[in-house]
Amino acid sequence: MVLKPESSREWLRIALSNLASIFIALIVVQQTKVQVTPELMRSMQGQIDGLFAQVNALQTDKVNLTANNITLRLKLAEIEQLVGGTAEGLEIGAIDAMFSELDRAGWCKEVVYHDDSADFVMVVINSAYEIRYDISASRYLGRTDWQTQAPEVAEVYVQHDMDTLAVKDTREFREPHPAADGRTGLYTKWYVELPVSGLELICGLEVGEL
Repeated sequence: MVLKPESSREWLRIALSNLASIFIALIVVQQTKVQVTPELMRSMQGQIDGLFAQVNALQTDKVNLTANNITLRLKLAEIEQLVGGTAEGLEIGAIDAMFSELDRAGWCKEVVYHDDSADFVMVVINSAYEIRYDISASRYLGRTDWQTQAPEVAEVYVQHDMDTLAVKDTREFREPHPAADGRTGLYTKWYVELPVSGLELICGLEVGEL
């Protein structure tokens, strides 16, 4: 079955919009040096639990967004530890946590603008991607497709990323596998602007094999 583009865009849009209030609260704590009280952490925990409950409510039979209590508590602990971090780190960490629950290959690339062009630097890559294509995330993170893929594969990826950035919406593409094994897959790509840091991302999800 093929995932409709609206599904992946909708759950991420809703999740990110709700994350904004959490990030703002964490940044206020950092900048004003407010004492982190148990009451404050319980309030943040309630917001985060509510966020994951909302993400779970958006599950479909095509994308399985599972989250058990252990995973929720681990991700909450990670966010609490990031109180002293940057807005970018908090937001990317939250997206990474959501993508880690997916059973389909997924990733996000940061848009890095130059004078008359843009690069797409990998910032999130999930374990399903590593298993699916037998690669290590450490090889991809912080790098562009030109640095990790065969030139003919990188050219396709970058063009499709540019096409998605141009419309700042959701697109669906047929692309070669990262393994450059001659096979192709169907992928949904969509544009995201993070609510606090303003970082722009092109995220992708494998939705079928052709």
